[in-house]
Amino acid sequence: MKQISRKIISMIFVICIVPVIAFAAAQNNELLAQKHLKQGVACTDCHAIGEEKAPVKVDTCLSCHDGYEGMAKKTEKKGDGTYLSNLNPHKSHLGNVECTECHKGHEKAATTTCEKRCHTFGLVLP
Repeated sequence: MKQISRKIISMIFVICIVPVIAFAAAQNNELLAQKHLKQGVACTDCHAIGEEKAPVKVDTCLSCHDGYEGMAKKTEKKGDGTYLSNLNPHKSHLGNVECTECHKGHEKAATTTCEKRCHTFGLVLP
C-alpha cells in the first residue's frame, strides 16, 4: 500500500510540479527583448527607427523603469539579517551603474559588472 502511495505521489509531482519548475526556468532563460515584447513593448519603443542595432540609451530604460531610485525600490530585499541577504544590485556602492552594464537585450548576460570586478553573488539576470 505504501508503495502505491509513493507511486501516486511521484506521478502527481511529475504531472503537476515539474511543468511549473520548467516554466519558471524557461522564464529565466528568456532574453530581455523577448520579455519586453510579451509586455507589449515594441522594438521602436527602445530603439530609434532605422537604428535597430544601435545600443539603447540608458535614459530610455529609466523612463519606463522609474529611474535609478524606482528600480532600487522595486528590487529591494528585506533580508533575514545574514550577510548579503538584503543585496540589491540596483542600489550599489558604485553609484548609478548604466543598465547595459548588466542587462543585454538580445543576448544572455554572462556576468554582472559586480562579478567582473570583485564579487561572486551569482545573480540571475534577465
